[in-house]
Amino acid sequence: MPKRPITADDLKTIETVADPQMSPDGSRILFSKGKVGSKTAVVSNLFVVDVETGEATQLTQGEGGNAHGRWSPDGKAVAFISGRDKPAPQVFTLSMSGGDAVKRTKLPEGAIGGFSWSPDGKRIAFTFRETAANRTAAAAKAREEKGESNPPWEIDSIWYRLDGDGYFGMQRFQLCILDVATGEHSVLYKACPMGAYSYDWLPDSSGLIVAHSANKNPLLEKPNDQLYSVPLSGKAKKIKGLSAGHKGNVAVSPDGKTVAFLGDVNLDDPWGVRNVRLYT
Repeated sequence: MPKRPITADDLKTIETVADPQMSPDGSRILFSKGKVGSKTAVVSNLFVVDVETGEATQLTQGEGGNAHGRWSPDGKAVAFISGRDKPAPQVFTLSMSGGDAVKRTKLPEGAIGGFSWSPDGKRIAFTFRETAANRTAAAAKAREEKGESNPPWEIDSIWYRLDGDGYFGMQRFQLCILDVATGEHSVLYKACPMGAYSYDWLPDSSGLIVAHSANKNPLLEKPNDQLYSVPLSGKAKKIKGLSAGHKGNVAVSPDGKTVAFLGDVNLDDPWGVRNVRLYT
């Protein structure tokens, strides 16, 4: 077939794969595959591929989008974020032995930033940013019916929008805990003024190690991310002895005695090109 220039219609045929997750026993890989949907937006769904045979099986379907699939610690289920229940995305679980997906959260309209299973499989830690009451789909519909215009944004921070995310005003992500069995969730931690958290569970599922900026105005000050021990019950405590600088991609060792993270200690060039280092 002779070569030809790419056209706009070709974009509908391009598929992308992302976010591979190895199963606990190493036999399967969970991943998402996305392509342009009927309404032009990219729609992703989850697939699992057998490592030995290379055979892939589709787990989810639909135009609502399904992504961020994560294996349960025992490998018997997969949790994922789905937009099938408009207008609010929710966390669902799907048994690998078959059956329909089960909605686990009852979140109001907002955005889920990501999540992580507890090692015992009983809870899921996730970040969530609720949509402001006057910016929800219901509020917009009510204004439309009354012929009213959209309200102005009221902000007192330079952190109010982000490319790929849009306008969120003064709303911030908070770190929440979901009880998988009951579907109940609660806010565990919300100390970061930007709502930007990196976290990992302690091996005994009693709490998390969380990294975030310790500054009151992170975008106006030199980077000073710190690590905090945040128990499920009790007060959070700052881990002492760490220098200022960027810290993220937190990972707790299997014995719970060490924390690894990526970062650097260069305070004079916070936005420059620099090497990221591995610390413990």
